[in-house]
Amino acid sequence: LHQQLIPMEVELEKRFPVNVVHGLLVKGHTISGFRGGCVVQAIERRHSNELWAVSDARKGGAPDGLGYKNITKSFQNWFRRTFKRSKEQKLLEQEIEKGRLLSPK
Repeated sequence: LHQQLIPMEVELEKRFPVNVVHGLLVKGHTISGFRGGCVVQAIERRHSNELWAVSDARKGGAPDGLGYKNITKSFQNWFRRTFKRSKEQKLLEQEIEKGRLLSPK
């Protein structure tokens, strides 16, 4: 989500929660697709001295260097279940991908 005040338009990435988009429209926001962006990579050192590498969902949830093919099957299944998209979400993503503006009615 990106809003810079001028122009008064909210830019959204694909896969944004439908209920949030609906809430923004109800409040009078104009919404468009956002083509730019970045992904986040992080490493956390736990108290037990373990290192945990993570990535955000825009990159498939896999840390860099690991590669999606090398992720365990159980992690892949968990990721798919956790980030499963509804039909409504898929339609919204298509509209945002086409670069159409969504305006409140």
